[in-house]
Amino acid sequence: MGSRSFQAKAVLGLYTETSLHCGSESGNGLVDLPIQRERHSNFPVIPGSTIKGVLHDETTDEWGKLRDHYFGVMKDDKTTTPGSVSFSDGFLAAFPVRATNVPFAWVTCPMVLERVYRSLQMQWPASVPPLADGHGWVNEKGDISGSALLEDLVVAVTPAPASLLAPLEKLLPDDASFDYTRKIFPRRIVAVSDADFGWLVESATEVVTRIKLDPDSHTTSGKEGNMFNEELVPRDAIFACTIRELPRDGKEFPLKMIPDTLRIGGDETIGRGITWIKRIPLRAQ
Repeated sequence: MGSRSFQAKAVLGLYTETSLHCGSESGNGLVDLPIQRERHSNFPVIPGSTIKGVLHDETTDEWGKLRDHYFGVMKDDKTTTPGSVSFSDGFLAAFPVRATNVPFAWVTCPMVLERVYRSLQMQWPASVPPLADGHGWVNEKGDISGSALLEDLVVAVTPAPASLLAPLEKLLPDDASFDYTRKIFPRRIVAVSDADFGWLVESATEVVTRIKLDPDSHTTSGKEGNMFNEELVPRDAIFACTIRELPRDGKEFPLKMIPDTLRIGGDETIGRGITWIKRIPLRAQ
């Protein structure tokens, strides 16, 4: 008997080629335009509605009328016919930070690693020991060892439990232009404690000051002219999103037709949000 619920179809790895701004609705007192974050963890997040909307707009010509089958029909800003696929929020899997000995390292944490395992339908190893604050795991023969400085955080790193960090490599793009990144990634990935990771992703995002010109005077003076601070997810961040599907009429979501790159979030005219996509099919349940 077939399930009437959405079933996991694939995971998308999202690798930011340029800094990304998926904005929240209001400022926080320090930043005028902050990024969206999970309410409970404060980790940066790409809303599933944003991913779905971008794909909906990007695939008009390729999918034609089937686009309505997969994404649903909208009329007067309301969904009149539901689509056959759903998109989870893009959760943060690895975050780039400044580090000693190398230009930057990617950081993750046990809680995030377990999310990656779960999304890829992999079993989280039962023997993984706890990871204390101020300590970290790296792959053996990596570029980071001993006492590492990650931003302003000092971490004593030791070899990770066997192959614990390997699933993160599945999220990297397949394109040949990423050959070097795929080579160095296992050598520069560090798992820190959940608390240390939370501090890093809260304090190490980019904040840039921008100028808004008055449309009449074309200067920073006037009613509409001012300066504002905008928060950004830095380039080289890695997110993961799960695609779920409710097959109807024998039409399965054409995963291969998702473009290799998408532009996600705001500030399109200044090059923000260019994101590489890795398509990872999941086994049937």
